[in-house]
Amino acid sequence: MTQAQTLPVQRVELSELAKLPVKTIVPITAKTQEQALAQAKVIASNPDADLAEFRIDLLDFASNTQQVIALGHQLKQILGSKPMIATIRTHNEGGQLTITDADYAKTYQAYLKQPFMDMLDVEMFRDPQAVNNIVKLAHAKKVLIVMSNHDFKKTPNEDEIIQRLLKQDELGADILKIAVMPQSKQDVFTLMNATLKVSQQSKKPLLTMSMG
Repeated sequence: MTQAQTLPVQRVELSELAKLPVKTIVPITAKTQEQALAQAKVIASNPDADLAEFRIDLLDFASNTQQVIALGHQLKQILGSKPMIATIRTHNEGGQLTITDADYAKTYQAYLKQPFMDMLDVEMFRDPQAVNNIVKLAHAKKVLIVMSNHDFKKTPNEDEIIQRLLKQDELGADILKIAVMPQSKQDVFTLMNATLKVSQQSKKPLLTMSMG
């Protein structure tokens, strides 16, 4: 197993991230280390790719924390100045990893002791104390928080979408994110209207999407 290197990670500033109105995020969806490194090289060489998202839950060794950290540092070195989001997408939110709240918090805290990411995706509906602790530690390490919520069954009503996004803001998120499943064209407009209203109440960047 490759040991994590302790080279300093160049951090992205939120103001820099928000300079352009649209950013293209390209995921690293590998199962193996070799595949992940190859995908990172493609993203690094593509001028149209602004950020990379390291989907840790898709790895064959996602539960091996030290191996993930080592790979994370390698990926960041390849990506250079391109920011990287580290994400464990849990089964509860459509991902591949089933994990308890306690292990979720423990794993993220381990990552943040040897941070390799510019941003960390934190699911808002995990244990509130765990979310709070992760946010505080991330900010102490100058890592930005993308707080997320995914609904694969429906599009909540406009008020509920607004409430969730503003709750993320309240919880200390740097970037607010929600992904919902539309059942009609009207659902897409519902999300757009909610996004507009949140943008008028929060100055933080928004990631909102109708899936499918």
